[in-house]
Amino acid sequence: LHFSLTNAPQWKTLYNNINYELFYNFIVDYFEDIEGAEAKKHVKALLKWWNKQIFPARATAVANSRASMKKLRAQRARREA
Repeated sequence: LHFSLTNAPQWKTLYNNINYELFYNFIVDYFEDIEGAEAKKHVKALLKWWNKQIFPARATAVANSRASMKKLRAQRARREA
């Protein structure tokens, strides 16, 4: 996203004193190298928020799918009871 907002005519690893390879690795490490339960909780919530912002239709579909699965499990449990 950051590179897309520049006026660079083409992709470059280093542009305007920003090393995009290091920038990318920093972001990946932030989400993958997590220590501590609270940090993991924060990262999970942040990814969920970003996914809703970028893929709103998918977030709705996933929520609907989970709700449907919950209903199906409840129906199955009632039949087996």
